[in-house]
Amino acid sequence: MAEKYLAIARDIRHNILTGKWKPCQQLPNREDLVLQYNTSKATMQKTINALLREGFIHTSNKSGTFVTETPPNLYSIAIVFPVNENEPSYTDSLWTGIMRQHHYLEEHFGRCFLFCRFYSSNIEHEEFQKVIKDAESLRLAGIIFSDEPSPVAVKALRHLNIPRVALTSEDVFSFSRVNVNFDMFFNLSMEYLRDCGRSRLAVIANPEMPPSHIAQCRQLANDSGVAMPPEWELSVNLRFHVEHWVRNMIRLLFKQPAGQRPDGLIVANENLFEYVLNALQYENIEPGRDLDIAVHTNFPTNRPKPCQVKRIGFDVRDIIECCIESLEKSGPGNIPVPLKLVKAVMETD
Repeated sequence: MAEKYLAIARDIRHNILTGKWKPCQQLPNREDLVLQYNTSKATMQKTINALLREGFIHTSNKSGTFVTETPPNLYSIAIVFPVNENEPSYTDSLWTGIMRQHHYLEEHFGRCFLFCRFYSSNIEHEEFQKVIKDAESLRLAGIIFSDEPSPVAVKALRHLNIPRVALTSEDVFSFSRVNVNFDMFFNLSMEYLRDCGRSRLAVIANPEMPPSHIAQCRQLANDSGVAMPPEWELSVNLRFHVEHWVRNMIRLLFKQPAGQRPDGLIVANENLFEYVLNALQYENIEPGRDLDIAVHTNFPTNRPKPCQVKRIGFDVRDIIECCIESLEKSGPGNIPVPLKLVKAVMETD
């Protein structure tokens, strides 16, 4: 009986997935379903109960059984973000921001977002296995990876005919791609610092920042007559002893006399900014007086706005919107679509 009800439930889900039975449409009555699937009333009731739990249907004693207004195969999206097993407490601020905006994003987009932690390459972890099972059972409209998925994750999903998108610029087999437009971020940062009258710029990023983005920033500086020496293009690993290395970096950058050190600074990852600000204070270097700063930020943010600092970055609503658009264009056949770039925005005063 168990196999029979699961097979019937999968067929009904398939009818909903393909649009044979649309949202809010009434299903055939129980007696007709029993005849259609050549089964017993008890097995059909078990099927109905399973689909009720999964959110595909709802029942009314007077009116019958209906497809829900938001069936999960059309409205539920899994968001998978990586967790380092050696440092489970570290999470990038972009994804903590998305989780913080969870309920707002669901209301704004009319979707249900299901968060899953992916521990390194452990595809057997229960949260990731649930995503796979939900996809196999047609309970998801798509999967969003917060970063380039590992080869083992790509392999684990290969058999699934479900739309999926990764936040990366790199080609990934069977994935659509969305990425933030960091060239635009650097362009806006450069414009701001140039408008502040700054002419000697340094950049601090994380090692994952593609060198091509820094090269674009350097070209923008050269084109506008702003000095940006290669030795002022610096990075810090966010996972290891950040405070120590940032303090030494700031001390090295600003050891020269005022006319020979940076008067503008771009912090290209908001997770670094607090360490940079503390190190500047330690060296008695004051934003707005000794230099101006443009800092990457994921909006909306609950961090207080620092004085004399311009926040420029990306809105999580724009990121999720681009991901949803890619999933929808990819469709049930999972045909990857071209890379979509999320525009940078500047916080207004």
